[in-house]
Amino acid sequence: MSQHIDPQVIRRTNGVLTAGTWFLIVGVVAYSLMTTTPLVADHTAPGWEKSAFLLGLMVDAAFVMALQADSVLARYGANEPGPWPRRFRFFTGGASVFLNIWHAVEARDWVGVAIHVIAPALLLIVAEVGPVYRRAMAEALTRAEVDAPAAGGQIDVPAPVSTLAPAEAMPQVGPVEESISTPVAEVPEVDAEERPKLSAKEARKVIEEGWTTGQTIEATAHKATRSTSWVGRIYKELDEERGPRPVRGQLALV
Repeated sequence: MSQHIDPQVIRRTNGVLTAGTWFLIVGVVAYSLMTTTPLVADHTAPGWEKSAFLLGLMVDAAFVMALQADSVLARYGANEPGPWPRRFRFFTGGASVFLNIWHAVEARDWVGVAIHVIAPALLLIVAEVGPVYRRAMAEALTRAEVDAPAAGGQIDVPAPVSTLAPAEAMPQVGPVEESISTPVAEVPEVDAEERPKLSAKEARKVIEEGWTTGQTIEATAHKATRSTSWVGRIYKELDEERGPRPVRGQLALV
């Protein structure tokens, strides 16, 4: 389905997801500390009861690390690097569940078990659902930001130029020399439009490769079959993300 996608809507939704996730994390960590500290204190050596909050805090911190890593990987469309991230996520999530409910289990308070399992279970579900949402939104944002400007880039080079430039520019060489400069400057973009248009993902890859190898915006736009104005915007984003643009022949530090 090829409906127009508004990048601003995607960014707003992504912001809501991020804010909601952090609100949930802060709430769960605070609630867990109140629940897990008494349990750990009951099983801590005499005189060390005040350190009981540390275990719950460490478990929740590890869980938040896993969530944040998944979030960044999903935002850039990367897959999980092997099975260990999932194991780490489930171990920390399981440890959080255990610390939250075991006091109620010991007391055989099954309503208490159900109540105290809700908070860590929410984080476990967010850990699985969040990356799915972010990956889908990253793909939609790439399509919106690459395909939509590409359609606008075709307006910058009107269709008549492609037919008039070869036919009318040559006879006017003698009398009007200044008119030659305009068609000649537009030739690279016309050639780029005649080439098969790359997909959004392929174009993004070509643009990032051009930035990394220090290619000019014009050369990269020609290879990516996109307008120079759009490639310039991507270059600017990469400058902000990765630092100064590499000089040609110099590798970028990503």
